[in-house]
Amino acid sequence: MTIGGTALDRPTPARALAAGAKGIPEDPARDAVVPGLSVHEHVALDELGAVRRGLGIDWARVAQRYGDRNAACELRGASGERRLAELSGGNVQRVMLIRALGQVGPKLIVAAYPSRGLDIATTRRTQELLLQRRAEGCGVLLISEDLDELFELSDRIAVMHGGAIAGVVDPANTDRYAVGRLMLGAERAEARMV
Repeated sequence: MTIGGTALDRPTPARALAAGAKGIPEDPARDAVVPGLSVHEHVALDELGAVRRGLGIDWARVAQRYGDRNAACELRGASGERRLAELSGGNVQRVMLIRALGQVGPKLIVAAYPSRGLDIATTRRTQELLLQRRAEGCGVLLISEDLDELFELSDRIAVMHGGAIAGVVDPANTDRYAVGRLMLGAERAEARMV
């Protein structure tokens, strides 16, 4: 596995993160929220190396970084003092998006169902941010069951069936019916990279 030119001999999540990977979890409430911690504390956990001050945390720097990312993303994230676990699902998702998409220079973003729980305007802004990161040279792995979203955002679509890749298609040269047949296992396409 190679991320942004860095070969990972033995890939682990820690090595992937160090190489520039960022993630948007499929179920943030279950996979990324630490009960009792604020939005700012979650941001600090995400980048301890950048916000440490001696043995403590530079909370002013954490607040500045979160504020800058929130403004850059234009996703209207919750106040940094709010407890993340007490927010609605859409507001938790906004914080996860700001953490992943608001950073400068990620090499890879793995986005699992990034528009889950979001209103239409925030969904559209999230899609714009993913496309912007792609245009900046970041790899984006979008995991979704929303075919409209996949066809709109993807350069290629890898279709899974039974835990394996059933085919890789170019969305500009295929239709939803062909993808549906692959999803159902009705046919297997020669996996091809375009």
